[in-house]
Amino acid sequence: MAFTTSTPVNPGKTLLPSTIALIIAVLLSPIHVSALGVSWSLIWLPFLVLALWSRSAPIFPTAIAFFIGGMWVDWVTLGALGQWSFVYLVTILVRFSPRASKESGIGRAYIRFGLCLLVGLPVYALTGWAVYASLPDWLTLCRGLLFVAILVPPVAALRDVVARRYGQDM
Repeated sequence: MAFTTSTPVNPGKTLLPSTIALIIAVLLSPIHVSALGVSWSLIWLPFLVLALWSRSAPIFPTAIAFFIGGMWVDWVTLGALGQWSFVYLVTILVRFSPRASKESGIGRAYIRFGLCLLVGLPVYALTGWAVYASLPDWLTLCRGLLFVAILVPPVAALRDVVARRYGQDM
């Protein structure tokens, strides 16, 4: 072994909890929560999982998981087939870049989520414009983003607990 300061990570250990989180997020994504007289969408929940996904997980199975998850979200929400898959895959390219931070914590989780949104939101809007010839309803979109942004601290805390349990390099 050439590097004595690094410990090898079993890809299966990092992929399993992340995949379970993605499955739960994808299944919950079509749900709308009614509160304060407004409908709040969970459509961006898988995107939060992507932002907090383990960087130690192998990229190819990660891309396949998000492609399938995106197709499921498109199918259950009656969206353009492949739109969410494309958004997730483009965001994965940025999220898994060598310069992306591996640090944990709620502040870092918000930074990761925000940086992923800087990529994913324009891709989502432009692909929707290309398919539907109109931009999305920004108010509804922002309500969904706000609702998922409120979930960042508990999801990040849960992620850190799971990472410590599985010994993941996040």
